[in-house]
Amino acid sequence: MGDHIPCEVLVSIFLACRSSSAFDTDHGAMVISHVCRRWRDIALNDACEIWAILTIEVDLGRSMVLPLLYLDRSKYALLDLTFNANAFMCVGSLHLQWAVDILLSHIHRISELRIYTCHDLVLEQIFRALAGMVAPRLTTFQVVQQDEIYSNAQGLCILEGGSPMLKSVSMILALPILPMRNLTDIELAMINFHPPLSFRQMLNSSKDTLKTLKLSSVSFDPTEMTTDMGDPIVLPELRVFKISLPACGLQQVIPRYVSAPALHTLIVANCGGFALKDLFDGWAKHTMTSVEHLVVLDIRDLEVAHLAGGFNIIPNIRHLEVVHSDPSAWLSALTKGTMKKRGRGGRSEREKRERMALLHVGAETRLPWVKLAEVELRCPAEAHRVLEMLRTRASAGLPLKRLGYVRSVGKVDIGSQLKGLVQNGLQIVHCQEL
Repeated sequence: MGDHIPCEVLVSIFLACRSSSAFDTDHGAMVISHVCRRWRDIALNDACEIWAILTIEVDLGRSMVLPLLYLDRSKYALLDLTFNANAFMCVGSLHLQWAVDILLSHIHRISELRIYTCHDLVLEQIFRALAGMVAPRLTTFQVVQQDEIYSNAQGLCILEGGSPMLKSVSMILALPILPMRNLTDIELAMINFHPPLSFRQMLNSSKDTLKTLKLSSVSFDPTEMTTDMGDPIVLPELRVFKISLPACGLQQVIPRYVSAPALHTLIVANCGGFALKDLFDGWAKHTMTSVEHLVVLDIRDLEVAHLAGGFNIIPNIRHLEVVHSDPSAWLSALTKGTMKKRGRGGRSEREKRERMALLHVGAETRLPWVKLAEVELRCPAEAHRVLEMLRTRASAGLPLKRLGYVRSVGKVDIGSQLKGLVQNGLQIVHCQEL
């Protein structure tokens, strides 16, 4: 086997080598049973080179023995660490402090750190301990605050820049922030940035490396709404941006703070059409021109018409995906684009049908559908609109990369009509009957 042992096997070895009665304590002898001697020798080897090739998610709250052994043997290998603080509350604050001390002693080689807790006081204790520490290898830092009442995990990512306030269901905490730079992924939820400029400072610390930025229920100090912040910070590597439930004018602040000339995917969720129109307009000159993939989740019907006009400033869009409860408003407001309608939650037959139904809409607005490369046709109500669009495409000599279709949709024989369109000049690189 050499030193190539699967991570799952390695973890199983530790579990098998440890008696169940002593598993949740920090003492006790190893019990060797039902373990291949060679695997055991590899697992317990002191050579850090073996550990350096492994990636193990260490849960400090579930087991004391496994993380201690792993942290000791891995020596200088980069760590992907999960800190489950909930498990420490039942044994007292001293036990939690012991775990925090272990975390701090290895902070210099942690590349990904995730902290899970449902206690505000635990968060405060952890962050106060982390304040002022330097984490030079850290690229991802995520805090998931699990609410005890609703059991609803909310993703939080606490980064450098001022003193953001963590807003939980029960209270608001003002916490010091761990200095971090060169992050590749930032996810913020339920955070009010205060004092002013803290959001810009946070982005500026990772402006050359940031690839993904996700904001949910993020708000700003009111003074930032009127203060002149100068030119936006350019994020040359940002590829994915998601905005959800914007509060306090977030959609107006973002274009003033951020320029993403290489943005590929824009995801908007639970936003009003007016808010997104502000975002689109603010980004019209320096960001929207690069967007090719737009995903729209749960936009209210009454807001759709206002949002639709914003699509006209996305000249290179190739894929428009809409997850929405009722597509009728979209069908009347948009036209030459491709929208995916899919169910959410469980897997009922209705939801399966919704997940598979792609709707191609009518012909009134100016969405640059000619840029779209792929079309799937499954919806009877829109068959005639898609065929009309394809006729226009054929007359313009525009090729289509891929077309998927159901041969017979309602009373329309799609197969025969497509054959006629191909004879009249429609170019389809790949055509597939669904």
